[in-house]
Amino acid sequence: MNIIKVRPASIQDIEMLSYLAAFTFRHTYEKYNTAADIALYIRTHFTEEVLANAIQQPENTFLLAFNQREQMLGYAKVVRNKVPDIDMVANQYIQLEKIYLLPEVQGKKIGQHLMKACLSLAKTEGFKAIWLGVWKENKAAIQFYEKIGFRVAGNYAFTMGDTVYEEDYWMVKPLTY
Repeated sequence: MNIIKVRPASIQDIEMLSYLAAFTFRHTYEKYNTAADIALYIRTHFTEEVLANAIQQPENTFLLAFNQREQMLGYAKVVRNKVPDIDMVANQYIQLEKIYLLPEVQGKKIGQHLMKACLSLAKTEGFKAIWLGVWKENKAAIQFYEKIGFRVAGNYAFTMGDTVYEEDYWMVKPLTY
């Protein structure tokens, strides 16, 4: 049985997190985007300096998933007080901004471990719902989120490099206590 440990990231995890974030993002999106857009996104979101700054911001929590050999398999990032729509009340919603896994562990329930930790954090902090953005063409991710209880609630624009994707979905899951 695979034992998965999920814990919050610390500044000591930055090098490994930076590598994992860039690798998984590139693997997920490089076939759909230009190399220049991917490189720019990675430079502006996943460098050690950017991630070190993000980890130190109180509105952010990075959760890391490890196997029993302490190999990082994936990560999630939740962000407090950020909402996609003006009808939502910021202090009632928490965003699952990122959840990425190494390709070789996708479909092996690692994402479920990370999601469970994100939902637990959101409930512990008293949020009413959790939301996320997802590329409308990422059918596997949408299916995963729907299984957990997320529903498409609207569209929003996502910018990567010089490209603006006008109709990414945002999905929401009410939290029950």
